[in-house]
Amino acid sequence: MYKLSRQIIPRHLRLSLSQKRFLSEAPDQENDNDVRTRVLLASLKFVPQHGWTTTSLAEGAKSVGLPSTAHGLFPKGGIDLIHGFYAHCNQDLVNHLKTEKEIVQKNMTSFIRDAVEYRLRLNSPFIGNWPNAMAKMALPQNAPESLKLLAQLCDDIWYEAGDKSTDINWYTKRGLLAAVYKSSEFYMIQDTSEDFNATWKFLDRRLKDLSTVGKFIRDTGNMGEQSVDNFFALFEVFKNTIGFNSKRR
Repeated sequence: MYKLSRQIIPRHLRLSLSQKRFLSEAPDQENDNDVRTRVLLASLKFVPQHGWTTTSLAEGAKSVGLPSTAHGLFPKGGIDLIHGFYAHCNQDLVNHLKTEKEIVQKNMTSFIRDAVEYRLRLNSPFIGNWPNAMAKMALPQNAPESLKLLAQLCDDIWYEAGDKSTDINWYTKRGLLAAVYKSSEFYMIQDTSEDFNATWKFLDRRLKDLSTVGKFIRDTGNMGEQSVDNFFALFEVFKNTIGFNSKRR
């Protein structure tokens, strides 16, 4: 099992590092990135027909006036398309949350809940192909990058919600939110209700459970001699709250 790792850079540090990386890039590298983005976005409309494949990338390249061999910008083929789409949606969410904060004041729970729903809805145009995407992301050779993108997603949501923790809570909050997101994502690909209403109810239940776990974390206080026992107790509680020990709740 892969673990969420602090290898993912916290949001406030990630922004500054991204700016440095951008300033160090040569103009032709920036152009390559622009072309890659154009091909990525153009390829998405071919996913319902061809799936998350090199064929979709080749068709996308041709649709923007490039040779089909431009799919070579995505050397890993379909998984690069999936990861590129995932990263694009994550950035879409960040842009949305920044605008949302300026327009509407929400409490943290509502903010996080709406953020998760918004992000899940970005998958909905490809819901028929998303089980295949999830399966590919879970393959051992693809899982590290997939988990990195999931960790960035959860870090972005907490950061935009106002959380700036740097202690053990940094791990627990993001890990718990990741589990809520993934369990809701799995539920969504099986959901046949109108506008995924059953998924949003499932999400509400998971977030209610998350609040219970959050109280457990606060009650444990600073990690001391019982830190290990507390951690595993927390893990057992959370497994039960998200239905980890059952196929479906």
